[in-house]
Amino acid sequence: MSYMCHWFRIKCCWALSFSGVLSAQVIQLDTVRIYADRTLSHFAMGVKRQTFDSIQITNATSLGDLLSRNSEVYVKQYSPGNLATTSFRGGSAEHTQVTWQGLTLNSPMNGQIDFSLLSPDLFEDVTLFYGGNGTLGGSGAVSGVIALSQSTSSPNQVKVIAGIRGGSFGQQRYTLRVKVPIRKAWMDAGVWEEKADNNFLYYNTAISEAPKVRQQHSAFKSLGLLGAGGYQFSSRSALQFNFWHQETYRQIPGLMTSPNRSSAHQQDIADRGLLTFTYQPNPYWTTQIRTGLQQEKLTYEDKSSQLLSQSNAISKSIQGEIRYVKKTLEVLLTTEIRGVEAKVESEDISVGIRNNSYLISPGTQERYTAFTTIRKRINANGIVSSGIRLEQVHNPNRIYNIPILPSVGLEYNLPFSLTLKANAAKLYRVPTLNELFWYPGGNPDLKPEQGYHLETGILGSWQTQSWKWEPEISIWYRYLDQQIRWTPQATVWTARNLEQVEAKGLENKLRISFLSGKWFYQVEGRYLYNSTKAAGNPHQSFYVPQNTMGGSFKVSYHKWRVEYAHNWTGFVNTTSDASQFLPSWQTGEVNCSRSFSWGSYSIQGSAQIRNCWNAQYMVVQWMAMPLRYCLLGLKVTWGADSKSSS
Repeated sequence: MSYMCHWFRIKCCWALSFSGVLSAQVIQLDTVRIYADRTLSHFAMGVKRQTFDSIQITNATSLGDLLSRNSEVYVKQYSPGNLATTSFRGGSAEHTQVTWQGLTLNSPMNGQIDFSLLSPDLFEDVTLFYGGNGTLGGSGAVSGVIALSQSTSSPNQVKVIAGIRGGSFGQQRYTLRVKVPIRKAWMDAGVWEEKADNNFLYYNTAISEAPKVRQQHSAFKSLGLLGAGGYQFSSRSALQFNFWHQETYRQIPGLMTSPNRSSAHQQDIADRGLLTFTYQPNPYWTTQIRTGLQQEKLTYEDKSSQLLSQSNAISKSIQGEIRYVKKTLEVLLTTEIRGVEAKVESEDISVGIRNNSYLISPGTQERYTAFTTIRKRINANGIVSSGIRLEQVHNPNRIYNIPILPSVGLEYNLPFSLTLKANAAKLYRVPTLNELFWYPGGNPDLKPEQGYHLETGILGSWQTQSWKWEPEISIWYRYLDQQIRWTPQATVWTARNLEQVEAKGLENKLRISFLSGKWFYQVEGRYLYNSTKAAGNPHQSFYVPQNTMGGSFKVSYHKWRVEYAHNWTGFVNTTSDASQFLPSWQTGEVNCSRSFSWGSYSIQGSAQIRNCWNAQYMVVQWMAMPLRYCLLGLKVTWGADSKSSS
């Protein structure tokens, strides 16, 4: 790792120093048009969606950090740099689906994804789709979808982007990204290195008098490579490839209640690849074939418990897509085959005894999918979409025949610059390999989760020469039958179909902007009410806050930007009977940035003060969170379009 870090710093300096040499080698060509996957953004009508501006993405330390600070998504963070999972509208971590260029990233073993491992600043776009849609998203798209996108077309010129960020408790991050057009081909690749000691101070409320102590055994290191490229054979056909390699090592801290220092640590290695061929014989028809491969390796070791566990999961998929577009009608037909194989080995390192029975070895699963969806403009003001999905899942001892999954959505422009949106969709989730085959506790007889999602809302946009008002309100309801939970049975935690869960909520958001010369002001406020309860249980589900609020105030002058953001989270139950809970907490932060441009160079500097009011809080019970801390960042771009200087 140290050699790679040294190599990375050398490459970063080389790229900036010799950018002029690169420009002399590039021949400017017309932009290569490569078809991009737009299934969710194009056909998911009537659902709430959210994107982020470039400064929000640049300032985020991880995807989990981006969501917790700038959205209504509740992020369950096991201290900085450690496991982070999400809860969209009261759903569990398995109910959030994450896609990369249309490829599902959720682990086939536990159905989750660790958001602390994902860095948003290397993606072109991060989009949130609130609510479930089994027709478009498939299994696991129960409460929300997060879509990550890379470049899909050739850049107009060579561009080099280098960044560095540092801060409290040893935080360091280095990034380098290069975009190059080469005649009919193009390449966009980025590399990053990140590490932190995470030895922050906090008040240990598990001890009498709550002394201020320093976090121990919480360091992490991460190194990754993410890229895309393409080649245009002709005006009708093109090939695109995407690749992603990442290695992360982290120490896992103990609970605040533990008298002994933790010795657990974990290493994650992930490799992902996509190859997409697009053929467009005329402006109306487009055919696309995509094949994907993912391999994830995880090694966990805890010397205090004498445990060494290694898991390996491989996922392969092939997808075919036909799209027809003419005037006001668009039709999409998609088929997909996906196969998964996973294996877990566990060893008692004190005596060297290896045990392969933690997962029926190997755990396998095959999925066969077909779905079609239609988008139709009904008049000058309205668009409607509808679709159905068929899916069959093969496990070693059982076949799941999923019922037909329909969906329908509407967006309609009303008078007074208002837009009505509505959506209804059926949901499902097939049990994960861990839930089926983990030993002890797995249950091969589990039924898939099934239910439906309803949503409606109104958003508006009123604008004058100086003012802009943007209100949005959404009301939603979700019913889920046969939800899977791990519950204690004697001395073993067992996966069972236990409950029907009803979730309903209200989301309000208002953004007001004012422009006066070079001055720009913006105020934003949001409130989320979420009631999620299991049948027969009067209490709010654990780790689902019922009330959350947030707001921000931004001021920009010329190329300066200053922002204050504040978030409040109501109390959170940590047990199903509400006998234990986390008290409400609130945090504030200040962000300041300044950008400069000289010819083809652009420089952006930033400073952040996180938790500026020094609040003591927990997101997960007895897992420490840092007090006030600072971050400083610098990003340099060569190949910017701006020709002015300041």
